[in-house]
Amino acid sequence: MQIDNLIIDGTNLEFRIFYVARSKKTTNTEGQIVFNPEDPNGEQANSTFKFLQTFLNLTEKFNPTNVYAAWDKRLTHPSTNFRKDILVDQYKAGRAKLPDIQDMYDQEVKLIEILESLGVKSIFPNVLEADDVCAWLSTILPGSTVIVSVDQDLLQLVSPTISVYNLKELITYNNFEEKKGIKPELFKLFKAIKGDPSDNITGLNGYGDVRSRKLAINWDDSNLTEEYKQIIDRNLKLIDLHYGFNFQEGEKRKYEEQLNYVKSIKGNMEKFMTLCARNGFVSILKNVDRWKHFLKRNQLTEFISNLS
Repeated sequence: MQIDNLIIDGTNLEFRIFYVARSKKTTNTEGQIVFNPEDPNGEQANSTFKFLQTFLNLTEKFNPTNVYAAWDKRLTHPSTNFRKDILVDQYKAGRAKLPDIQDMYDQEVKLIEILESLGVKSIFPNVLEADDVCAWLSTILPGSTVIVSVDQDLLQLVSPTISVYNLKELITYNNFEEKKGIKPELFKLFKAIKGDPSDNITGLNGYGDVRSRKLAINWDDSNLTEEYKQIIDRNLKLIDLHYGFNFQEGEKRKYEEQLNYVKSIKGNMEKFMTLCARNGFVSILKNVDRWKHFLKRNQLTEFISNLS
C-alpha cells in the first residue's frame, strides 16, 4: 500500500504503548523508574523505543510520502477550551491518571526530537487536543491519508480519501458500514445520541449502541423532547472535530503557522543515529538499513512531488 499522508495521533499511540511498557519497568533503590539502555529488556520496556518500533512498522505498511504527528501538549498553557466551558469541568473528568505518567511526558520530549530527525512534522494544538489537529490536517492535505489512532472519535473523519488504522484493522470508507453498522456520514450523529463515557459526555437516557444507531439511521427528531434535542445539539458541538478548530478563536491560525514551519523539515540520518545512540537504542541501530530505506523513499518522493 502507498499513501500520500500518514497522520499519527501521537499522544493516543504514546499512551497505548506506555501502558504496555510500564509493566516492564524497574525501580532503583530510591524508588525512581529506570530503564537500563544497556539491558535488552530495559530497552524493550522503554516506551520511546516501542513507539519507534511501531512507527517503523507503520511506515513500511503504508509507505507514506509525508508523515505528520499530532500531540496533546498545548501551545498555550494553562488554558481552557470550549469543551470544558460547555461541560463545566466535567469533560474527561472521570479519567484516572497513572501515578508514573510524568515519566511518559519526560520521554515525549526525546521522542519528538527523534521523530523530527526522521522528517516527521509534529503539530500541537493551541488550547484544544491532538484529535483536532488530526482533523484539521485531514481537511487540508491533498491525496490519500491514513490516520493512526485507537480513538473512536477519529472515525468521523473517514471519507473516500481518508482511512483510520486502529493498529488492528484499517477502517475505510468502503468497509465502514460493515465494521461499524452505520454509514460514515452518520457516525457523528450516532455518537451525539449515544454520548461518550470515555470523555464524560452523556447521551440520551436509555440509548445504547443499537437504539442510537437506529435513531441516527432513521433520523427524525419530531418525537424528541426539547431536552433531548438540546443534548444532541450540545454533543454534536463537543464531538464534531471540524467544529472545534473553526470555533475556537485563534486555533486554526496556530495550526497554519506550525505547518508553514514544519514543511521545511527533512530527515537527517546522521542526527537520527546520534540521538538513538545517545538514548541507548541499540536494536534500532541494528536495523539501520530499514530506517535508511524509509528516509530515502520519503525524501525522494517529496522531491519529485515538488517538481510537479
